[in-house]
Amino acid sequence: MSVLNHKLLRDLWRMKGQATAIGAVIALGVMMLVMMSGLTVSLVETRDTYYQRYRLADVFAPVARAPDRLARQLAEIPGVSAVQTRVQGRALIDLPGQVLPVQAQAVSLPDRGRPALNDVYLTAGRMPAAGRPTRFYCCKALPRHMACAPVTGCAPR
Repeated sequence: MSVLNHKLLRDLWRMKGQATAIGAVIALGVMMLVMMSGLTVSLVETRDTYYQRYRLADVFAPVARAPDRLARQLAEIPGVSAVQTRVQGRALIDLPGQVLPVQAQAVSLPDRGRPALNDVYLTAGRMPAAGRPTRFYCCKALPRHMACAPVTGCAPR
């Protein structure tokens, strides 16, 4: 063993605590990198699965008025797999016992079946039957606040 190697080993032995701490920090850093890259992959796959399951649109194009023929023209664009038009609006709703009104967003649903894009995620209840325009969906917080059961649904009064 050369003199320099002998000196290196002696110096490492004298600072073994520092060398161990440096090695532990490097090992923990590598472990965190591997764990975070796995977490990122898992989150991306979960998001993609959710978007695919509920057919969430990649592009939204809100317009004030558009004829139905425009939807057919948009569907003919290369790379467009689906087009669906909906009526959408915002409103303020006065709730009993509340000083400030609640903001609401109304989005139309097809007359029959599920939407082709941006499907509804139901946590309770069922899709409305055709011919029952008085039914609506709301987030979980509103029925709790209004003391009505979300399973049976709420009907406007």
